[in-house]
Amino acid sequence: MQKPFPSYISQVICIRTHAKDDDVRHKSKDIETAFRGVIDQQSKQTNVPADFPPEIPRVLMQSGSKNISVSLVNCQLTMSFDSSTDLQKALGIAEKNLRQFWSGYNQLVPKESRRHSGIVVTANKPSKDEIRVIATELHGRLVKVSPLGEVASCEVRLGYRQPSGLFNNFSVTSYEIREQLVEEMKKGYVDMDSVPVKEWGYELKFDVNSRSVAGTELATNDTAIDPLLADLKALIFNKSLAVNDLVES
Repeated sequence: MQKPFPSYISQVICIRTHAKDDDVRHKSKDIETAFRGVIDQQSKQTNVPADFPPEIPRVLMQSGSKNISVSLVNCQLTMSFDSSTDLQKALGIAEKNLRQFWSGYNQLVPKESRRHSGIVVTANKPSKDEIRVIATELHGRLVKVSPLGEVASCEVRLGYRQPSGLFNNFSVTSYEIREQLVEEMKKGYVDMDSVPVKEWGYELKFDVNSRSVAGTELATNDTAIDPLLADLKALIFNKSLAVNDLVES
């Protein structure tokens, strides 16, 4: 397998959608049982009003860098990683948890209620160049429009529909990680300019989903994760992406 260009995975999200279920609040035990392979902790109710949008989580589970949220219309697994975790190791951990989450969801939600699913991987490639330089490089390489001034930021998104019907999406932009930002936020007002930046570079996002084939066998069957993961890996390790030579050095 060719070495991928991102340096490390920062976040992996899997979201699965289904028909509205107004009884979610009464299924805490079922939710805990279904997702025990991912998070072996008790769930918590969010206590939001019943008339809040159905997408707002009603039940939460959290353990370390993993959390699961359950709303009336979807279930979402979020995993976070830091730069100390090897990319290949992070992908292995992510796939194991994704498959356990997928299996648990299959137990929790009947096939006829399922709609579509998606997996999003965010990867970082640190750089020694300033953010302004990164934005200028991205703009010069990937954007045909002449700059209307000094390039301050640049984000490029590409989306492709595969023969299977799955959507494969890719985006690249710049990112900054500031030191002790969470601790500073606890104090109330945060002067962002006063919080030192400890890391910056290219942010790459890979998104594979079955939204365009919602409700079909491809999107709802118990093994629908397999084509999603296959497309995701092909996207991450694709060496022909236009931005690849820009961020691989």
